[in-house]
Amino acid sequence: MPELGSEPLTPGPRGLEVLRTVLAYNRDPFQTLLNLVGEYGDVVRFIAGPVNAFLVNGAENVETVLVRDAWSFVPVRPFTVERAMRQGLFTSHGYLHHPQRELLQGAYAHEQVARFGGIIARWSERMRDRWQAGVEMDLEGQIEQLIVRISVDILLGDASYPKGPEWADLLSSADVVNEYLGTRSTNPLSAIAEAVPVRPENRRFWHAMARLEHGIEREVRMRRAEPMGPRDDFLSTLLQARMSDQQVREEAIANITTGNAVTVSGLLWTCYLLALHPDVEARLHAELDASAHNALLIPPG
Repeated sequence: MPELGSEPLTPGPRGLEVLRTVLAYNRDPFQTLLNLVGEYGDVVRFIAGPVNAFLVNGAENVETVLVRDAWSFVPVRPFTVERAMRQGLFTSHGYLHHPQRELLQGAYAHEQVARFGGIIARWSERMRDRWQAGVEMDLEGQIEQLIVRISVDILLGDASYPKGPEWADLLSSADVVNEYLGTRSTNPLSAIAEAVPVRPENRRFWHAMARLEHGIEREVRMRRAEPMGPRDDFLSTLLQARMSDQQVREEAIANITTGNAVTVSGLLWTCYLLALHPDVEARLHAELDASAHNALLIPPG
């Protein structure tokens, strides 16, 4: 197998096929990526030019990029994506990443993350109850909204209740930011659009990003100024770490914006593959039904 990212050896479309691949990717990313893997293998250079884009498939190859040889792969993101994702644990790299990891290793421990299972289940049930059988819907948009609400609820906990104007403004801002990032963090061609900052969607993003930042900063200042005792939300966990207010804000904002596109993409792929394999889908439903009273999935009461 060629070395990951070695330009002369990495297979992929060439010449006019690159343009056809780009157009196909914009129309149907899922099917285009599947076709590329089927034709060229697990490592594909599918866009060639001043900026090369590589498709890396398979658990072993992904581990090479993210873990074993991470120092060789520095992420290059559009400016808006970099601004929104900040320098939190999941987006920093190199020398900045390791101190962040030491500071936050307790915050992301299994027992800390597992306590939010009830929030995930509650919001999932609310969204499911709104769906109607036989009605077509934008599943990507639905999942994006679900992930945003779960992220904000996990971060702020009781601070998000009662759900008044500030909650609504925070959610609407997060929706705009995540929708914008979802089309850019997964599309290597998205940086081109940022060359025209006057486009309406760019202006909406920057306004929403400013409101989101202001809301998080306001909450951090309030909690620092008037401690309210132990609270069971993730922002409280961040405030208890040995971090400056700026680091707390970076990590808090990153938790609302970072990884949501990946989570949405993963869930969409899961739904897509389950639809292709109804026998596996039936087994999954049976397993979920058998676990219906698991305390992690369904909170008591």
